Amino acid sequence: MKRFISLLLSVAILLTVSVPALAAEQSVNPDELYATMIPEVTNMTREEVDNLPEEQIDRYFEQAFDNKVSAEDYSYSEKLSAVEAVALVGKFEQATEQYGIATRATTSTKSNLSSYTGSKGVAWVRDTQKSPLSFGEALSGTFTLEVDYLTYYQAVSIYALSSDFNFFTSVKNAAGTAAASALICAKLKLPADATIPAAAISFAISLGWDILGALDRSNMNKALQEMKYTSLMKVYFMTANNFLTRVYECYNLPSGNVSWVASVEAFKYKNIPIPYDLYGTWYPGVVGKLYKLG
Repeated sequence: MKRFISLLLSVAILLTVSVPALAAEQSVNPDELYATMIPEVTNMTREEVDNLPEEQIDRYFEQAFDNKVSAEDYSYSEKLSAVEAVALVGKFEQATEQYGIATRATTSTKSNLSSYTGSKGVAWVRDTQKSPLSFGEALSGTFTLEVDYLTYYQAVSIYALSSDFNFFTSVKNAAGTAAASALICAKLKLPADATIPAAAISFAISLGWDILGALDRSNMNKALQEMKYTSLMKVYFMTANNFLTRVYECYNLPSGNVSWVASVEAFKYKNIPIPYDLYGTWYPGVVGKLYKLG
């Protein structure tokens, strides 16, 4: 009997300890937990964040998630990653206000872009107010704030001009669009009758050699080799471990969604898909809205 009572007491004590803990665990669904910006952290450099004492990291970590998580339950690297991510996205939000994109909250959508006609491409920029950083994204430091769709001609212009400084200078100093187009076509062995639009060439030149020279040409070339004139190059500006990286891939719309518009000498692309099930703003005729492409 004593053994039985002891067993009951042990079970009772175990339940007393475990039930509240379980309730606490179930009270927060990580899939429904989102980061809030902390102005104090936003104004810090990454180096300053990395040099904060752990107790300060703990405080900011819990504050970022409205004190719904306990710093004791996570490793130092996870907490640091989350605070770094919150600081980075905070800087992004400051930049959107500085460059007049603050109205995105009223224009952002989860819908595809109905159509775009032009030779440059379009940018999709995440609305981090309506689709804030999730707990998982912050913890891993992996998220995407912008995805671009470059037209074929814009992609080849950037790729060609990034080949070497002398070629970049030659195109930059070319006497007119026709001459610049001929240089690019010859460089990439494109058909002699191909014409690179002036808008695509001028944007590639505007990036400057410092950016073009740092381009990941190998990965860009893999996507370029799969492209047709009607293809788009999809560029993900992905932050992984809180460091920016770019991912390139060829994207083909259904054939019925691409048509040539002779009056403007450009393709019309219909129903360009939103890259994520998140709120974001479309910018037709703009690429590299938040980031440079190189």
